[in-house]
Order: sequence, then structure tokens, then C-alpha cells
Amino acid sequence: MDNAFKYHSDDHCEILLFEKYLIKQVKEGQTIIPDHAAKLKIEVDKQYNGKPFVYISNRIHSYSVDPLTYRAAEIMPNLMGIAIVTTEDKSKHAAYESIFFKKPFKIFDDLKKAIAWVDKVLENEIKLSDRI
Repeated sequence: MDNAFKYHSDDHCEILLFEKYLIKQVKEGQTIIPDHAAKLKIEVDKQYNGKPFVYISNRIHSYSVDPLTYRAAEIMPNLMGIAIVTTEDKSKHAAYESIFFKKPFKIFDDLKKAIAWVDKVLENEIKLSDRI
């Protein structure tokens, strides 16, 4: 596994962009809105150039997510799945968010488990695209 990554930061988050996935850490007290998905798409296009990837939300801080942001994320057709890393007490909110995203969506309590899930999602995508 290649551990090289690109780093991006702005007023609401930090993003680590790896070969097959990105890890986004939102800053304390922020509200994630659909416009943030459009901004993320710029970084995604630079890094992945149409290649499939998985988004990992590492929820180390407390913040809010407008559920419509998941609809806006559909502007990234190469986004194959979303992993949420969070504590048990916050997992109910993440489970609610899953109804707004039509691709694989899973909640983890450990970042390493979420990263391991990336390969499963991408392997499944390759199998599906072979059938077409």
C-alpha cells in the first residue's frame, strides 16, 4: 500500500488524498453544506482524474451535516462509497445520513477498518463494471 498522500486544508476541513481514498476531517462546530461537495470535487478531479475512490469521513470533531450534501456528492461519479468513522454515540446520526446516499455507505469505529473496507468497495465496482 502506498502511504503517499496530498494534503488540502481550507476554512472548514482538512483532506488527505491517497491513491484510492481520501480522508476528510471537518473542523469543530462547522456545518457541511452542498456547496462543500462542489469544492471537494475540484480536489477530487485533480487527484483522481475519473479513477474510482472512496470517501472516508474521520469524525474526530463535533459538526453538523446537511443531508442534501449527499445528493450534491453525486456530481462525483467516480465516488464509489462513503465510510464514516465515529464513536458509538454519534453513529445514530451517521446511520440517518446513509439514506441520502445510494452507493455503499458504512459506519466504523476505527479508521484502519474503514481503510481496509476501501479495497472491498473498489473490487466490487470493478466486478460490476466488467458485467457491463
